[in-house]
Amino acid sequence: MSVTLIFSPHPDDETICCGGLIARKRAKNEDIYVIFMTDGRYGTKNQQLFGSKELIEIRKNEAIKALRILGVPSKNLIFLGFEDLYHM
Repeated sequence: MSVTLIFSPHPDDETICCGGLIARKRAKNEDIYVIFMTDGRYGTKNQQLFGSKELIEIRKNEAIKALRILGVPSKNLIFLGFEDLYHM
């Protein structure tokens, strides 16, 4: 059985960029592991959430839910939590 390791720069990049691959691999019962590099704290235009710990948790929970739908268990997700870079 093969194992696929996906490095995701931000939460949601794994499903946007690799969602089809993940679904295809899981349909074959192959293991998927996802490593999230950054915490996604600047991934919103909502100024109330921008850069907040609340947004970090929202983005993390969204990633967990999306990957659960694709069949990837949360035990296969690794969140490194590096601070996302903000560029204006």
